[in-house]
Amino acid sequence: MIPALTRVTSTFMYIGLGIFLLVVGAILSFAVRDSISAVDLTMIGYICMGAGALAIVLSFLAQAGSRRAGGYNATRVTSTDPNGHHHRRNSRRPRLTYSASCTRLSPAVCA
Repeated sequence: MIPALTRVTSTFMYIGLGIFLLVVGAILSFAVRDSISAVDLTMIGYICMGAGALAIVLSFLAQAGSRRAGGYNATRVTSTDPNGHHHRRNSRRPRLTYSASCTRLSPAVCA
């Protein structure tokens, strides 16, 4: 299923973004000694490091949430016949997911 593949890929992209922001923030905070008028590069570095740490934590939380969200698709169909009687039908099917470690579509085993 393509949306699950997109979710796994975007999680890894946020981890990469978080690492990038951490590195840029550390360089700005600790290695750059230049000054720009009205701009505090050390503070910008700390802000980048905080944003990078937040991106990494949120990507781990999103990845954990997507694993929990696997399982079954539930469908309820309600219909009414010409005599006015209501009929309900419930069905449960395994949700198809695609994980980066899997090579095929399969029921939530790979998630």
